[in-house]
Amino acid sequence: MTQRPATDQIDHPYRNRSSDKDAVGFAAILPTDDLALTAGVDAGRQRLDKWLWCARFYKSRTQAARLCADGLIRLNRMPVTKAAQMVKPGDVLTFSWGNRIRVVQVARLAERRGPAEEARGLYTDLRPVATAAPMLAETAATPA
Repeated sequence: MTQRPATDQIDHPYRNRSSDKDAVGFAAILPTDDLALTAGVDAGRQRLDKWLWCARFYKSRTQAARLCADGLIRLNRMPVTKAAQMVKPGDVLTFSWGNRIRVVQVARLAERRGPAEEARGLYTDLRPVATAAPMLAETAATPA
């Protein structure tokens, strides 16, 4: 009968490989481009679902992600099918919000989901100026 070596004596390919990583961990062996993509706001881009949530258009990030997956949000006139689509300042988003269609331009990226005043600073509203008010004033001025 042959005796099996103890577990600590087995040369396992993933055990004791400290030469591949330094004190920082596995992040040290990743290329710098991958680190920039995972940084989010630091890289000048942010996930679409997270930005929509931080800008307070949707109550939850899950709800924003579901709308992205359903293709109900457009980024620069192109339908989005992934919640992980990256947005940057200057991008134009078109989506339904309540019973209206919103067209907004990303002004800056969100650091956090803050108060409503902070959220309004994240975008510029591109909706056309309402022309219904002057028409109502004209019809009220004319005698019936």
